Amino acid sequence: MTPTMHLDGIPSVKGRFPFRVGTTSYIIPADILPNVRALAPLIDDIELLLFEIPEMTNIPSPASIRELRQLAEENSLSFTVHLPIDLQLGHSDDDGRLQSVNACRSMIEATANLEPFAYVLHVDAFDTTSREPTPAADIASWTENVSHSIADILSTGVSPRHLCVETLAYRFEFLDPIIESFDLGVCLDIGHILLYGFDLDEHLDRYLTRTRVLHAHGIRNGKDHRGLEHLDPTARDRVLQALSADADTPRVLTLEVFSEPHFTSSMRTMHSLLPAEPA
Repeated sequence: MTPTMHLDGIPSVKGRFPFRVGTTSYIIPADILPNVRALAPLIDDIELLLFEIPEMTNIPSPASIRELRQLAEENSLSFTVHLPIDLQLGHSDDDGRLQSVNACRSMIEATANLEPFAYVLHVDAFDTTSREPTPAADIASWTENVSHSIADILSTGVSPRHLCVETLAYRFEFLDPIIESFDLGVCLDIGHILLYGFDLDEHLDRYLTRTRVLHAHGIRNGKDHRGLEHLDPTARDRVLQALSADADTPRVLTLEVFSEPHFTSSMRTMHSLLPAEPA
């Protein structure tokens, strides 16, 4: 077993908030397992960022899955699984669409023994010409194609509310018919909502009851996935208030950053926001 790499000087927030706090599996420059070993004492959940391309894959082997499960049991840890970001679930070409579906299915099946808290799903857009934030020029066809893809993914047996569709650069309401038809979960990406100029309160009011995962990250100089100190404090506090007010519903707030400096500053920000200890 590879020796554990330590993240020194970072305050733990494990079990300290009325919701789970997580981060990604790419904080230190290493593979998934070393990241999980280093992060497990500090947080409640780790988002496994998985990919599979012809040249390589980072889907954990059965032996790695067993070790990840053991680490989870020893550290009161859960996992969310971020399915590939370059999916074509709404594509009109069935071959391309099914290739994306099969990538999701293989990752869900490979990680099933981890009993993931959620699977985060990108339903990407195909209209690059419109000035409006729409996902496709032909919304009806796009909706039909995405619906076929979702049905195929759910045939793995994953719970619909555990398949959480993420807010991206287009108006999320275009997904409403699909979300409601399949009773899907939602991943509210707070950074995306703010970066693309959408209304945070409207998204919280409309989707929080379906939301199982939230992504939090800062925006600096037009770039997202920065440290949490660069997230608008009003928006940050609004999210924490909403989560705390509905603490009986299991949720994870993922600090979606990808480096040790951004993780360190984000954790210090979260530590400064800890609820007061009972007298």
